[in-house]
Amino acid sequence: MPDLCYTCHEEHTKKRKHAPVEGGECTMCHSAHSSDNRHLLTAESAQELCLTCHDLEIGEKDRMHAPVEMGSCEECHDSHESDYRGLLKDEKNKLCFSCHDNIKEAMETKYPHAPMEDCASCHDAHKSANRNLLIEKMPDLCFMCHDPFDEKHVHGPVGEGECTTCHVVHGSDNKNLLLEKDPNALCMMCHDLGNESAKFVHAPAEGGMCLDCHTAHDSPNSGLLTTTKNLLCMNCHSDVEQNMLMIHRHAPFEDDCANCHTSHNSEHEDLLVEEYSALCFMCHDDVQEGLSNKYVVHKVMLQEKSCSQCHSSHASNEPGILLVKEKKLCLDCHNQEYVSEFGRVKNIEQILKEKKFIHEPVKEGCSDCHAPHAEKYPYLLNEFYTPTMYAPSNTRNFKLCFNCHSEELMQLESGNLATNFRNGNQNLHYEHLKGQKARNCNLCHDMHAGDNEHLIKNKIQFGQWEMPMEFNPSENGG
Repeated sequence: MPDLCYTCHEEHTKKRKHAPVEGGECTMCHSAHSSDNRHLLTAESAQELCLTCHDLEIGEKDRMHAPVEMGSCEECHDSHESDYRGLLKDEKNKLCFSCHDNIKEAMETKYPHAPMEDCASCHDAHKSANRNLLIEKMPDLCFMCHDPFDEKHVHGPVGEGECTTCHVVHGSDNKNLLLEKDPNALCMMCHDLGNESAKFVHAPAEGGMCLDCHTAHDSPNSGLLTTTKNLLCMNCHSDVEQNMLMIHRHAPFEDDCANCHTSHNSEHEDLLVEEYSALCFMCHDDVQEGLSNKYVVHKVMLQEKSCSQCHSSHASNEPGILLVKEKKLCLDCHNQEYVSEFGRVKNIEQILKEKKFIHEPVKEGCSDCHAPHAEKYPYLLNEFYTPTMYAPSNTRNFKLCFNCHSEELMQLESGNLATNFRNGNQNLHYEHLKGQKARNCNLCHDMHAGDNEHLIKNKIQFGQWEMPMEFNPSENGG
């Protein structure tokens, strides 16, 4: 044996031989004289015979390759000899493709998966506890070649081991074996951002550049961002990055751009989460409450983008995140006359340019006397100031002025400490402010700037009559 067999049967001359053949032990598989089984096999079926030596150890949860399940070992293996390892009837992949012709097409794509050179890199030939006869469950199988994703934030399909949600297993005409040529279209299969119906769309989202901002698999940053949120924004918005160097930074801007802006699309300009004023009032509800409860509202607050006409959205070197210094900001509007419900508002810029003496609070700005948003007093005054020519002698009627000036002006009848406006020791302010007809300060003084020291007017207006002031300062007063 086996020479005796070869007197009738062709001799086996191929590169690889079945062990019993190579050992001349034909009777391990065949009966020498007779059998009820074809080919004189010693077992009823070929598979039963194979399993006497080749124990596949099939478990209860194992899934079997169809030929194994049907007992057709000879579908893939030659019984005696072969030129291929494992006594396969053909090259391994060709053998697989003889049944799985749909997979063969993947080899002809632009980007075939590297393991496709050997199906056994991923699949067991006989049985497996994993679907599709994978040698490891997903994604552990993928991680045999690809580094595992262990950052804090993991893409949903990655975390669930569903790599095939985005990638083709065998081959693709798309880079990185993606299911779609356009990565953005692939993202939109799950992440419907509603960009098509939105009024304003972020340029990367509109251009299908999801991966400019997000990683596909994992990231240490929330939202799978490629870097921290603010730094990511400033990679493109370098002009905004300069704001981080300014003295006064808007808290939401310093914390997270997403406090005010959406990442993908919005119904509001600049991708704001709300329209301008409503957005500001989400934090500055005290200002909103003032607009509702105060009698007088600064007209700019009723205009579109009201807040941003005076304040920077991000940062400024000026207190209150003002766009420019307070005085210049106010004069950028108050460089002309206005008519309000309380009367004529003069061209303040022109007055300050033409007059020699400037009221001290006005030198730096306007907020010492005026509220910027809303107030309950006319002309947005911070405190009550009588609007009439005469008023009862009470400090409350001139509260605005007495925020800086001493109330002794109207309380002390004599003395040289309360005021320089006196006749010797007689307090002339007291004389003008006593009784039921205390004179309004603006009868004699200009409010913002004047030609004379102490802002004393040249003339006093009484109806149509202009009375010359003729004030002359002296050592004892004036």
